[in-house]
Formats: sequence, structure tokens, C-alpha cells
Amino acid sequence: MIKLLKIIAGLVLSVTILLAFVVQPFSWSAAASGLNREVQLPVAVKNEPVVITKVTIKDLVVQSGRFVHDRTQPMDPVTPFQADDDWIRDMTLYLFNRTNRTITFAQVLFGFPETGDGRSIPQHAFMLQLGRIPASFLPAGRPQPADREPIAFRPHGTLAIHLGEYIDQIRAQAGPALTPEIATQLVVRLSPFFFSDNTEWHASRYYSIDPQIPGKLMHLDKDYFPGDMEAYWPGRPGWQDR
Repeated sequence: MIKLLKIIAGLVLSVTILLAFVVQPFSWSAAASGLNREVQLPVAVKNEPVVITKVTIKDLVVQSGRFVHDRTQPMDPVTPFQADDDWIRDMTLYLFNRTNRTITFAQVLFGFPETGDGRSIPQHAFMLQLGRIPASFLPAGRPQPADREPIAFRPHGTLAIHLGEYIDQIRAQAGPALTPEIATQLVVRLSPFFFSDNTEWHASRYYSIDPQIPGKLMHLDKDYFPGDMEAYWPGRPGWQDR
């Protein structure tokens, strides 16, 4: 039992977030065409392996990525925009792999804050999981989900997530009263990511499996980054217009 808890420790942050996003009743009464919308992206710091560079509705950029450029300066803002009732179906998020490792598993949480306060009234969410967790991180005898296709999110590559491909699942999990069409806010969270070299990132840290004790997670050095931490950052070499 202790071994199993250690193996799944890499998903603790995601599970904690997900517990705040479970289905509960919610009422809504207004038509929403042309309302101001917001996509609340995480604010990235330099040790993060994956960042969101932009969000588009069809071909229009409605939110740029949010980054800590200088801790003495304000963070990049959330920018309200107007969109019609199909705004989430028409949305695409662009994820950029800043590392020199291939990512084999990525998890993205899409939350609807208008469905609750995250405390006494939990919020609805859609959890998107792409790829396969390395076998070394899985409990012994536990198979990969049968419908989980492998991915290869390459170093310095971009992964485009088209929410229209998942709209039926999003509608089902957004709740019967609050649909994506009438929502005005969407919160996005990233974590965890697993790499082809049997390392993992979650909760702002990198982990590997202890070679001496199968299934035991090891913290990598707090300054560890699988690549050049200074490159592939807004305004730095390699970034360009991602």
C-alpha cells in the first residue's frame, strides 16, 4: 500500500485540483451571445517544461500566454474578449515544450469557475489526458487505459489542442445548467507531464524513479531543468513567435 501511494504521488496536485471540480447542481438564466469571455491561464515561470503561448478563437488570438518576466513587474494580464455561443468549441490552445525531452503524457484541466466557489460548492471541470504514463510510474500489473493513444510531444515543438474535438465530453462534464455556450470564464491548469526518459514534472518540481527502489519517486535537484532554462522564453533565443 505504501509503495502504491509513492508511485501515484506524481498525480497529487492534479487530484487535489480535480476534487474542487466535481459535478454539483447550478442554475443559470441568461442568454450569452456576444458576452465578454475570459480564459484564465496559469502564469509560467522559467522552470516549467510546458507553457501555453496563446489561445485562439478560430484564427483570432484572444489571449496571449502569461509569464513571469521580472518578479518586480506585474504579471501578464487576463484579457477579456467578446465571443459568441460557440466560443469554447472554436477555441484552440497552443502548448510549447521548452525542454529537450519528448513528452509522452500530458494532462490539462479545463475548469468552469461559475459553477461554484471551489469550497462549499465544488466546480465542474473537464480533465483532458493525452498519451501514456511510463510503465515505471504505474503500479505493478496496472495496464494503460485501452483507449489511450500514445503521443510524442517533441522537444521545442508545439501541441495544438482543439477543444471542438472534445466538445461533447466538455458539455457532459460542464453540467446540465451551465453549458460551454453560456459560460463566460474558463480556467486552464497544466500538470503533470511525463517524459520519455522516465522523469516527471508536477507541482513545480521534477521527479524520477529511484533505480534502487522500483516505484519510489525521487526529487531531482531544485535547479534541474531538462534543457536550457534561459532559452525558449519570451524575448529569449529560440522563442520567436510561438
